[in-house]
Amino acid sequence: MTTTMISNPSPLTPTGTGHPAYSQSLPCADASVAIARLSVAATVRARGVEDLVDDARLIASELAVPAVPHIVQASETAQSGRGMAVVEALACRWGIARKPWGKGVWAECAIPGHLP
Repeated sequence: MTTTMISNPSPLTPTGTGHPAYSQSLPCADASVAIARLSVAATVRARGVEDLVDDARLIASELAVPAVPHIVQASETAQSGRGMAVVEALACRWGIARKPWGKGVWAECAIPGHLP
């Protein structure tokens, strides 16, 4: 799932990549982190991969929080700057996509029992 921060949330839409992938643009606002977590959890559940929900939600949080500069980060991981290490440990792939208006971040999780 790719998340891009914009002024208003967009609908969650398939990316047309040939494999299950979705994209959503979110505003740079506190609520966007929760929206990202909810969208990712709903998408993973809809794919029938309940085992990945917690990891996917954590990845979404770690990717979305830095885009909202005024969020006070309360977790030990966020305070110590290890958020991207968490993403690296949980995602099978992740990256940054440069856009004309800024950047989008994305991550992929492997389905248990399937090669990434």
